[in-house]
Amino acid sequence: MWTIEEYKDELFSNIDNYIGRGSLLYSPLQTSVWYKFISKYNQNVGYKTYILYNNEWKIPFIFQTSPVKSGFYLWGRHLPVPEDMVLTIKSGDKLNMSGFLNDLREGVELLKETNAFWVSLQFRVPCNVINDLEHKYFCELNTRNYFDVRNLRINGYYRSAMHDYDFEDTVIIDLQKELKFSSSTRRYYKKAIKQGLMVVESDNIKPLVKMLDLTAKRKKYREVSSKYLIDKWLIFSKSKMVRLFYVKKDNRFIYGALYLGDKDYIVYNHGGGLTEYLHYNPAYLLHGYVISKLSEQGYKYFDFGGVGGYDKSHPLYANSQIKYRFGGERMNFMHTVDYPFKKLMWGMWYAKTFVRNYKSGWYN
Repeated sequence: MWTIEEYKDELFSNIDNYIGRGSLLYSPLQTSVWYKFISKYNQNVGYKTYILYNNEWKIPFIFQTSPVKSGFYLWGRHLPVPEDMVLTIKSGDKLNMSGFLNDLREGVELLKETNAFWVSLQFRVPCNVINDLEHKYFCELNTRNYFDVRNLRINGYYRSAMHDYDFEDTVIIDLQKELKFSSSTRRYYKKAIKQGLMVVESDNIKPLVKMLDLTAKRKKYREVSSKYLIDKWLIFSKSKMVRLFYVKKDNRFIYGALYLGDKDYIVYNHGGGLTEYLHYNPAYLLHGYVISKLSEQGYKYFDFGGVGGYDKSHPLYANSQIKYRFGGERMNFMHTVDYPFKKLMWGMWYAKTFVRNYKSGWYN
């Protein structure tokens, strides 16, 4: 019923036919293009990518290795769910996620042979389709529950303490409906144009790479490697699943953003700008222009990527507030769960991550 092997591009090219396509369950990060990129990148840095395949469900679960001290764990991002669960959602019924995870456990156990310390699983499942009894395990957040992991154990899985646990939520805009930008967004947009800013589409990724490095230093984020971005750009460009836009001022690129996807679903993936030009609010002009253009071109959904906490002290509060002002709907997705193989190593990582995130304000 279950098989496991290292990922090869030719094995699952038909993943693009997965039935979640065209719905909010779909993600460009489930496509063969994404896995081709991840596989190539992992090979370049000495990591591996594994496919866990269920012959009954006929869908692959793909995991990449992610290093930690003295070892690694396996990270499955935007994992799919079986067709019968999608049909349940479409019928208006609620999902039994604990039952699904229990069925999945036999396959997850096979991943132990990779010598990973644990497996982290992130599913593209909206919280509003999970039954009420399980909602607290998979969707509700509070500091006390994060500290007492016993409250978050179900079928051998635990709530993950990953730093971006809250950033799994997002803002989605239905481009098939009338766009509803806030009054402040429209004001910033018009002001930027009057000040001589303009938006252009480009095929030159290098200015954005530099901007993202500067943005990471300014906000004290971990920098995204230039090779990672360039590889992503090259592979997605070949499949026509990437758009790159810049804001220009006085013939200079001052802000840029990368968007991944196709006409079914497109995601804001990376963005950043030059510090000395941020007072022009170029993000409002860029996103406003791109969202309007994609709507005109027949795209269905625009995903703003992650949004952070509601508290002003949260590290991602300001970034998230910008995203809310374009009229989208906040969508809460099921949070990542971990399945430990070596509980001592996982517990040490969990405690360290919890303390670090608490000090950084991620739980506000």
